[in-house]
Amino acid sequence: MKLLKTIVQLLGLVFILLIGFVLFNHFSSIDQKTIDSEVLRLNELLDEKNAIVCTLEARNRVYRVGQPPDLKVRLINKLDSPILLVGSLDGSELGIRRPLSYFEVRHAQLGDLWHQSAYCINVNPNRVEDFKSVNSMDEFNPYASIDDYGYFSAQRLEGTNFYFPGIYEITYHYSTSKKLKDANLNPLFISNTNVQLDELWEQVPIIELMSNTVTIEYNL
Repeated sequence: MKLLKTIVQLLGLVFILLIGFVLFNHFSSIDQKTIDSEVLRLNELLDEKNAIVCTLEARNRVYRVGQPPDLKVRLINKLDSPILLVGSLDGSELGIRRPLSYFEVRHAQLGDLWHQSAYCINVNPNRVEDFKSVNSMDEFNPYASIDDYGYFSAQRLEGTNFYFPGIYEITYHYSTSKKLKDANLNPLFISNTNVQLDELWEQVPIIELMSNTVTIEYNL
């Protein structure tokens, strides 16, 4: 009789856990209104004229915890002439060198779950190959693989940053401004001393871009 009572209690506990899991997944799902609003904002950016626009798209909306999100970021040249751009370099994500290139990731309930890691003073040098000409109406991926040395991937999008289930909002930031994101870092060691690189940087437009926001969900 005692064994039967224990089994019933265990079954009741399993039932409660299952109900909790179902309810959690239900209330942590992306609603259609949010998706529609994000699609509208994306289309507004795509419709902009005579500008350099930054867009972010999610190839998938739903993931299992620990999976890296599958996102597509684009810088689109809607000007009448070609421009010169640079992708994400070693240190760009930490805000210690131009261009600033990073994803802002926010958990709906827990906020920012990524803690900035320490950086090595020996960052990879800027190269001529890092500068890419983007024709009018063409697009540029700041995380494209151009060779064995670049561009650098985003640590914030690694699967280890998505171990908590729930809703995440992601926005991408790109800036070629000489003003660093964190003045306390101010790394003098990355100052260009190469005349050719200095001349190339002078051709890069000073822009500060922020993409549309993309919402994704993570389930257990």
